[in-house]
Amino acid sequence: MAENGKTSFSEQLDRMRHSMKKSPFAASQEYRAVMNALQDVVNYQGRSVGETSKEMVEAHSRLGQACETYLRTREGARTSRGKSRLDMVGAIYGLQQQERDGVNAMRTPSVLKDNSGKKWNEVLAEQRVREIDTGNMKLDTVGAGSSFRTVVPIDGDIAFFTKESKLVNTAQVFGEMAEKTGNPRIKEIWEKASGFDWSKGSPQSDGVLLDVDLMLSAAEHSMSEENYKEAFEQKMENYSNSFNAVKWNSFNADEKRELIEGIQVASKNNTLIEVMAKSGKVDTGSKIPERNVATSRLADLLGQNHIIAKSEKARLINNGRVEEGIVMARAEGLDINERKNLNQFISIQDFAAPEFQRQITNLEIMDLIAGQVDRNVSNMFYQMAELEDGKTRLTGVQGIDNDAAFGLCGVDPCKCKLSDVKLVDAGLHENLMKIDRATLDYTFGDILNEKEISALENRLDTVKEHLAHATILQPDEWNMQTSQELSDHGYMQQLKEKCTKLELSAGPEKDGNLEPQKEEKAPEATKKEISLDEMVNAEKKAAGPEAKPARENSVSGLSKKEPAKTEPRFVIGSYRANKGREK
Repeated sequence: MAENGKTSFSEQLDRMRHSMKKSPFAASQEYRAVMNALQDVVNYQGRSVGETSKEMVEAHSRLGQACETYLRTREGARTSRGKSRLDMVGAIYGLQQQERDGVNAMRTPSVLKDNSGKKWNEVLAEQRVREIDTGNMKLDTVGAGSSFRTVVPIDGDIAFFTKESKLVNTAQVFGEMAEKTGNPRIKEIWEKASGFDWSKGSPQSDGVLLDVDLMLSAAEHSMSEENYKEAFEQKMENYSNSFNAVKWNSFNADEKRELIEGIQVASKNNTLIEVMAKSGKVDTGSKIPERNVATSRLADLLGQNHIIAKSEKARLINNGRVEEGIVMARAEGLDINERKNLNQFISIQDFAAPEFQRQITNLEIMDLIAGQVDRNVSNMFYQMAELEDGKTRLTGVQGIDNDAAFGLCGVDPCKCKLSDVKLVDAGLHENLMKIDRATLDYTFGDILNEKEISALENRLDTVKEHLAHATILQPDEWNMQTSQELSDHGYMQQLKEKCTKLELSAGPEKDGNLEPQKEEKAPEATKKEISLDEMVNAEKKAAGPEAKPARENSVSGLSKKEPAKTEPRFVIGSYRANKGREK
């Protein structure tokens, strides 16, 4: 049935059949492959989603592949029949692409369960990819290190959008920046950096490369700072006296900003390469953000979707610009990295809440299966409850920043050790044992390639084999004894050590007496008195009314923007990529 004037699959199938009747012997193998796949899709449209989910996903994917093959091999058709069939298959491919996200949404177990009683044509009449239209709103970009995200209003709250990106080598990043910049001096620096293989370590010669390496070090050493941007700017000023060939003080404020933002992008990519490619064995060219969606689907398969900040594919529309990517829900709980939460974390006295034990153990097991190589206590948010004596009890946990996963590695690179897992939740264990290769192919087939699914299967089998010797616990069997068993390894041990360090380093900040952090003293000769933004404004003022406005960052696409203008109910944080929702 046609909707809103669009031709339906059924009508397109009739057109293909009509073309076949007119020229039955002129139909190529590629044309027949499109028609056969289309016939299967049409057959499933009126059937139950729950009964035909795997069949429809396979047929729909096969239709897309068949269309791509036909369009590629018949490009430049000259006869009227050839041009007509090319247009016909192009229209079918367009419809397939429109429905693709709706079909693939059924790979998520909870979504499939919610729609199992519906027919496919009913489900696909709804838009299943999350579309976020923010009009002309100015959106804030938050994050540090390898996690830059756009804050968006969604469902009466805020969420975090990440546009599509792929894992590439750092030389390629520099090359892309060289093509984009309009500044000849900066172009020369980026072009020089694009010719070096940064995966092999630091350069040994060439002044420009040595300076770029020093800039990358400044960015890396700023990662742990709360105000990453300001800390990095300060270090760049401090390091500039050691530059060999880059005359830092000869650049104006706009140029310095472009260099700083370009180095931020390259440093971010270095971190991704180090973590994902080297540790996780994720191939270059692989999509990055969608691995958050894969993690959500795995949590769903295990019946543990509450321990992960949910991610789904999304489309962001802002100021008429459309970007494809993923959106991650705001995590529930408190961020251990924020100074305002210091007292809550150093006052934790109770790590033994049964639900907290169960969740943090389940997160470890899920991370081992996913091959998650970047989980640490800073990539979790914590739910708490206050006890009668004013101390704090942990009640739950949620993992965020889940993209460093699903590579070709085994379980060994993970931050928790499989050999330490001796307790397992009964519900997770039951769900885990049901997962087989067919389930993995169906659930992850639109995100992971065949090699990555095979690696996932190998890790799953390894975990299954190990858990055969573990103690299976019901929800009411987690107690003080099990808490003691968890205390000397894994995420529980790492969290306790982090809380102890916070208490030891708190000093006068403890017990609510929070004082501003002392400013790091820079050498007098290089101390920065004003920010880059202030420098830009000062230069504009000095140049008079004819001065050109500061150029938006042509390197990274992360321009400085005003804070997001949302409804008053939204409170947007300053630098963390996922600001937690307190509970």
